[in-house]
Amino acid sequence: MAIVPQMDKALLAAEANAYLTWLEELARSISPHQGVASRLYRSEVLTAYSRYSMRKLAVQGAPSICIADITVEQPGHGFFEVLCNQFEATTDCSTQAEALFVENVSNRRFATWLKCRGFLQCPYSDPALPTLYLTCPRPFRNR
Repeated sequence: MAIVPQMDKALLAAEANAYLTWLEELARSISPHQGVASRLYRSEVLTAYSRYSMRKLAVQGAPSICIADITVEQPGHGFFEVLCNQFEATTDCSTQAEALFVENVSNRRFATWLKCRGFLQCPYSDPALPTLYLTCPRPFRNR
């Protein structure tokens, strides 16, 4: 990743929107018999293994975004806050997903932040490397 100058709100918002749009494109690549698609996402701000799934048991099979192996170029500057805000914006969000999972969180401070932000711990996850999720039911929309 290239060195990014101090991140401002506009850059963070643009990156979060680009990531959610990219995830929705990933969702369109899912064949009905698969139910899941995954790829590595890379940008100046974020690198993350990303999966779009139609089969997450924790949310009764609702369309879900799963993120793991996360690297944010400048941690602590609010990228995940902006991403969560955009994800929860039911009218303006670019994704149909109803749950946002952050898998195998190894940073305790980040796990605590996620929980304070409203993420729930998956009952089946390892307490040492928890998986946390945030739900946001969507009104029915055609793709």
